Amino acid sequence: MSKMSKSNEEIMKQLAAKFEETLPDGTKIGTLKWREGNKNKVTGNTLILPYLDARMVSKRLTDTLGLNWADEYEETADSGMLCKITLTLADGATITRSDVGTKSTYEKEKGQVSDAFKRAAVKFGIGAYIYELAPVELKKTRDGFLTPDGKTEIKAADLSAFLNGNKPELVSLFSIYSGLSAEKKTELTECFTKIKEAL
Repeated sequence: MSKMSKSNEEIMKQLAAKFEETLPDGTKIGTLKWREGNKNKVTGNTLILPYLDARMVSKRLTDTLGLNWADEYEETADSGMLCKITLTLADGATITRSDVGTKSTYEKEKGQVSDAFKRAAVKFGIGAYIYELAPVELKKTRDGFLTPDGKTEIKAADLSAFLNGNKPELVSLFSIYSGLSAEKKTELTECFTKIKEAL
C-alpha cells in the first residue's frame, strides 16, 4: 500500500464530500445521476431521483485513498451478495464496512454486486447526503414534462435519454435545485433559461 500524507479526518471528509464540480464562473453544480421514480396517477407528474453509479463510488475511493482500499464479495445463504470494503488510513489502521445488495431488474447479478458495493460505501459517508435530498418533480404537459424551472419541455419519449446525459447541463442543475428556498429557485430559473437558449 502507498503512503498517504492526508490525516484520517481529511480522508473521511473527502469521502463524504458532495459530488459536484465548479463551473468557470465559480458556480458549483451537482454531478449526481438521475432516474425516473414514481408517477402521480392523478396529475401525471413524475419524480426523478438522484443516485450514484458504482464507477463514481470507485473513483471517489481511488481519488481519496489511491491504492489504499479493497473490496471483496461473497454470496450469502439466501443468494444475496455481501460486499466488504476495507480502507487503510493514514495511520496504518484498517476499517471495514459491509452491506448486502439486491438484484436489479436488468443484469441481476451485476446489479446486485453494484448495489452491495454502493451500500457498503455509504457506511463511509460516500453519497450519504443523497438520502436527504428531496426528489425533483417534473410537471406533466400535453406532450411531456417541464424541467423544474418551468421553462423547458422534455418530450415524454425523450425523458429517459435526457436523464441519461443527452443534456447533462440541465440534469446536473437538478442537484442544486432540490430543497432550495423560493428566492434561490428564482435565481436558478435564470440559469435554466440561459442554458435553454444555448442548446
